[in-house]
Amino acid sequence: MVTFDPVCYSVNSTALGDVLAAVPVVKYAIETYHQDCDYRVIASKHFRDLFTFVPNSKFLVLEDDTWRFDKTYSVRRLNDVDKKGGNLCRLTPSKMTLSHYASIGLLGKILTKENYNYVSLPQVDISKFNTDFSKAVVLIVSYRDINRSIPSDELSKIAAYVHERGLTPVYVGRTEDGAWKTRAPVSPFTPPSYGLDLRNQTSILELASIMTKAIAVCGVDSGPIHLAGTTPTTIIAGYTNVDWRYRVPVRTRGRTIVIEPDPMDCRYCSSHWLKDFYNFLNCYYGHNNCVKTLRAEKYINALTSILKDML
Repeated sequence: MVTFDPVCYSVNSTALGDVLAAVPVVKYAIETYHQDCDYRVIASKHFRDLFTFVPNSKFLVLEDDTWRFDKTYSVRRLNDVDKKGGNLCRLTPSKMTLSHYASIGLLGKILTKENYNYVSLPQVDISKFNTDFSKAVVLIVSYRDINRSIPSDELSKIAAYVHERGLTPVYVGRTEDGAWKTRAPVSPFTPPSYGLDLRNQTSILELASIMTKAIAVCGVDSGPIHLAGTTPTTIIAGYTNVDWRYRVPVRTRGRTIVIEPDPMDCRYCSSHWLKDFYNFLNCYYGHNNCVKTLRAEKYINALTSILKDML
């Protein structure tokens, strides 16, 4: 009989999109290799609801320091480059014997689309918002980085179009520090008088349930876009410094419409240059031209086609 050391699946990222992408890989690894052995999953307490397949007895809170093994080593990122970063997650034995480990990034590449799908989340009660979300379009209006955002004036035009079509624009995102955000986002968008402002008002599961009922979710590559990937709802997602082919949510249900920046030499720089000599959170040239070409008309054209198909 083959025996295994206790295995710890450590998801050390505090970014919602990163964790959502890691969840199906952890699920696959557990079900394939470690279902009958002693395993644990470590993740931030804010993401507990994403790991629906993990019993409470096997879930360890990243922010808790009461576990009985070397926490610093367990949660450090795999393949660190001069200790500045690396892959999102690490699978390693809790005994620290290094007898077996695997990279989430590697598993994500070898899994088929049938196996590697974003894991659906349980629906929760959203009646307290008193809104018919089946007649709503969710707009992600706050972003961590200016080089991965929709310009505020373009967001306003999209919201106006949704409103003119007799639908409800729902504004979501975080505008303050806390929860899974380590710092407040930079987008200066101010919602108009119409629509429903749910910024800072929902839990992760509530937002996912709202997205499930909505006509579409519009935004730029971000945590909420990946959250929409757990639903069958149509996603309209823009991409700037990262190539959508590497970042689009993986799912076998639901449609994703990609909004690309206008052609330019530095489009998808972070993905194509393959260099770590600058901070991908900022534009290397400082002009953010790719962001400026995520014009409202591109999103409105996609929304128009969706609404036409619904008639």
